[in-house]
Amino acid sequence: MGRGVFYAGLDVGSTVCELAVVGAEGEGVYAVQFSTNERNMIRAVEEAQEKCRGDFHLAVEEGEMAQWVGGMLRPRVTRLVVCDPKQNYWIARSSQKNDALDALKLATLLRGGYLKEVYHTSDEDRAEFKRSVQHYHDLTTSQAALQCQIKAKFRSRGILVTGAKPFQSEGREKLLKLLANPASREILQQEYGILEKTREAQEQAKRLMVRLGKSFPEVELLRTHPGIGPVWACTFSAYVQTPKRFRNKRKLWSYCRLGITERRSNGELLHRKSLNRNGVGVLKHLSFQAFACCMKGENDIRNFFQESLLRTKNRTHARLNTQRMIISNLYGMWKRGEPYRAANKEGSKKGEKEVQHLRA
Repeated sequence: MGRGVFYAGLDVGSTVCELAVVGAEGEGVYAVQFSTNERNMIRAVEEAQEKCRGDFHLAVEEGEMAQWVGGMLRPRVTRLVVCDPKQNYWIARSSQKNDALDALKLATLLRGGYLKEVYHTSDEDRAEFKRSVQHYHDLTTSQAALQCQIKAKFRSRGILVTGAKPFQSEGREKLLKLLANPASREILQQEYGILEKTREAQEQAKRLMVRLGKSFPEVELLRTHPGIGPVWACTFSAYVQTPKRFRNKRKLWSYCRLGITERRSNGELLHRKSLNRNGVGVLKHLSFQAFACCMKGENDIRNFFQESLLRTKNRTHARLNTQRMIISNLYGMWKRGEPYRAANKEGSKKGEKEVQHLRA
């Protein structure tokens, strides 16, 4: 077989993997199934390359093992693409679906240039830093879920609770005394015990995250922006990963779930413009929390919001404009390697015009 260009799709399962390779004309040239482990994966890819004898492009869908697979195979192939599975409707929604066919379709989509790539860093220290940030936010989410669960269990026993009082020591004791049934009291005490353990784990995760963040100079730089503390500085750094990642602000806004989406057919809108729900929700939350913090005092961020409110006549539009400006500020500071300066407003009037199409 002469030297050429080959496109491979790797379907990674927790126990079994499927590798399929197609040639430049789309013909199937190789396929293999193997048990999931590092040695088998490397051997399968190397054997495929020996048979194909050419440039070897490999596609893997984003998932819990994508970073591990990418770090292992990227140095061994011409190009490795980690792609967004949400975009691969031909694979996900096909009536004919199995792992071997999925791998073949992945290779075919890679050959056609139809895959939407998901960024993965090759820096293992950055990858571990991102995992620590995700771990902290996972524990935060778990804590919130536990609090809702505790409130629900009180309500199921006729005790209506609201706010933060059930999680303060005095309020907790009062509520437990209202439970006449000893078994109910013990159940809620166990729930409170789990919550306390989660809080302790969250504090430990925060300390780990902040400690790892000290290795990345942009974290301290980002903290100079109003409303951005150590947690949010670490979060922005970990998820964005590099200041050269996005071609323009709109790409960045979309990644932070602040971009505008529209669907057209035959020159007409299929539905009104709205926020794009793809992206990282925690970055949108970051921008909202920074916005809320800045609204408590006099600063440039609050002034920008007031000016935007005068132009748009809508608080939601003005708030979204300001959230975009905060995200753009952080990205610009990182790219320039400069701390926040009030005179440097990164907000864009073009972005404000886009958001005017939204509804509260």
